[in-house]
Amino acid sequence: MRKGCLSTKQIHLWQGKLLEFLAFGAVAGIYVEFDGSTMLPQIAPRPLLVINGDSDDHTPLSGVQECVIAAQAACRAAKAGDHRVVRIQEKTGHKVTDESEAAAIEWFMKWLKP
Repeated sequence: MRKGCLSTKQIHLWQGKLLEFLAFGAVAGIYVEFDGSTMLPQIAPRPLLVINGDSDDHTPLSGVQECVIAAQAACRAAKAGDHRVVRIQEKTGHKVTDESEAAAIEWFMKWLKP
């Protein structure tokens, strides 16, 4: 390996650290103190797409349902239409299925028109 070049393993480690920073470090405390039922209603009355597996050990279904209920209440309080789409994927852990990916693309095309 030449000096100044990274191995594939080093690149993967760097990419992992970058993703970790973007996901958790860019918003101070989000990894430790993320409270979806408080944060999610802040986007009301904007459209909301939630995709989660029914057996996701990273984001348990009970927590997802709590967040969705809080977002629904915020939409009602804002007298806004309920533009929520909630997809609970059966027999799925922490991943997005091909069907949910297609639904997400359709959802983005509907709500992100220029």
